[in-house]
Amino acid sequence: MGFTPQQLWAMELWEFNAAVKGYKKAHGIKDPVRAPTVAEFERAVATSRI
Repeated sequence: MGFTPQQLWAMELWEFNAAVKGYKKAHGIKDPVRAPTVAEFERAVATSRI
């Protein structure tokens, strides 16, 4: 994001979180996908070819 270590350590947590949120919005970054359910995971493992 371009912060120096000094700038980063001078920030409060809410400031850093706001910067991350703005960075993600400006760059079109979506929130990560959800974790698969147990059933989805088991189905994926059962159908894998490894």
